[in-house]
Amino acid sequence: MPKGAGITGRHVFFMLVAFFGVIIGANVIFVSIALKSFPGESQKKSYLQGLQYNATLTERAAQERLGWRAQIIRVERAGAGAIIEMRLSDARAQPLHVMVTDGDLQRPTHHREDQPIAFVALGDGVYRGELEVLAPGVWEFAAVATNARDEVFDIRARITIP
Repeated sequence: MPKGAGITGRHVFFMLVAFFGVIIGANVIFVSIALKSFPGESQKKSYLQGLQYNATLTERAAQERLGWRAQIIRVERAGAGAIIEMRLSDARAQPLHVMVTDGDLQRPTHHREDQPIAFVALGDGVYRGELEVLAPGVWEFAAVATNARDEVFDIRARITIP
């Protein structure tokens, strides 16, 4: 057989190296894109939150004993933004007069578009929050209400902005 004709061991070696090089390169690219788009944790310090889980259960039980209820009563577009109104009531369905100290809207898929929201009391347990710019779609609503006795009410709801 003449020299240089056919496939030699050297050719096979280089084909295997090229094949696995392409596979490994594609995997590295896909993994890096996946981690940039969603790092895999929805909460910062999720491990520490897991260690505090019993304290979280105790807080939820205390909140349940209060009997407070939150109801989203209005979600509507306002130009490029949105208006969100909620009603807070106690165990006897009486309006709660509390101070909502913190609130935000979070995208369920990523946190790049998260926005804080400030509430204003309108009376009869109704609170309004307005955002100047808010994209349509599904959002996770989270707020914390505190009364004069430092009783805390953690409010969570999924809302859809038209």
